[in-house]
Amino acid sequence: MDLNNIRAGSAVTLFGKVYVLSIFISEDGKWGAEAKNQAYQKLYQAQNWLTLQAKRYGISNLSFENGNFGLEKDIIVSPISTDIKKVDWTYSVLTNVGYTSPLQFYDWFLKNKSHCSSCICLIFANKNGRSFAVPFKPDVDKKKYFVEGAMIFQNYDSGNETAAATIAHEILHLYGAFDLYQHPSARTNDVEAYAKKLFPNDIMLRVSYNINELVVDKLTAYLVGFSQESESWFDYFRPNYL
Repeated sequence: MDLNNIRAGSAVTLFGKVYVLSIFISEDGKWGAEAKNQAYQKLYQAQNWLTLQAKRYGISNLSFENGNFGLEKDIIVSPISTDIKKVDWTYSVLTNVGYTSPLQFYDWFLKNKSHCSSCICLIFANKNGRSFAVPFKPDVDKKKYFVEGAMIFQNYDSGNETAAATIAHEILHLYGAFDLYQHPSARTNDVEAYAKKLFPNDIMLRVSYNINELVVDKLTAYLVGFSQESESWFDYFRPNYL
């Protein structure tokens, strides 16, 4: 499987120390300290789970360093769109906090976080919506999209609070993982049924409020760099856009 298209941005393989910039945005400045703390606790839970999953594949050096904007005072963005087709959030929010572009932030990262192997941006919004990731691909605008980021909504569309597993799921997307449930860009119509037989507890197939019942299985492990073992049938799950 050719991995060049998914190992091209600020998040290449999931190893070493990862710098995570979290940015808290709201429309009205009313995120609230307790709600932000809960979001951060979920992020820590997701990060701890990812380090444990890496160790299952012999990767012992995965760790995370966290930075933030908006933790004390919300970054105001109005309106906050929940449209998953709006993929320029990282660009919009990084320029909002003072960078001329995500590439300027990446230049700051290279100069100030040389002990880190990669960086990602997580945008936390106090709104209901479907969280999504925007990984970089070589054929898109590098200035706007090289820094890979995800939009994390406080609650799902249903109003239920977003699980830590969703944060981990979106982080894995930034490092190249595929969705294993049925979706519009799936290469075949029975991706989900086949995945349920092979990877019933893979976090890219389903999420749970009990993150510890989920795993990074062999395909996802290969895509994010936990494993070097490739299988010919991995291509069955490759989405149409790759």
